[in-house]
Amino acid sequence: MCSFLVRLGYQVVDRNFYAIGGEIDIIAQKNNVWSFVEVKTRSIVDYFSEDSAERAVDQLKLKKMFFAAKQYCQHKKIDLYESEICFEHVSVYVDRETKTVKFKKYLLEL
Repeated sequence: MCSFLVRLGYQVVDRNFYAIGGEIDIIAQKNNVWSFVEVKTRSIVDYFSEDSAERAVDQLKLKKMFFAAKQYCQHKKIDLYESEICFEHVSVYVDRETKTVKFKKYLLEL
């Protein structure tokens, strides 16, 4: 998963940051923007289903990501007033039959 972001020009800074009430899968930077990334993996058969990876990131999950990101920035002494941050979601779909993986990246809005 990290190699996908690296190919897109991101520098992966941290992974699996656990905080009170939430966690961040990947913390990365690109063009001086801090990106907090949620990764959800599903089977390709779930692509159009109610259990799709896209539907797994709802407002509650986004709120938890926000609070975890805030704790990360405090822990790493990142000035939120001087830094640009964004929240992203990467859906990973695995097709076991063809042994292929499909990635989709989304910018999340608070």
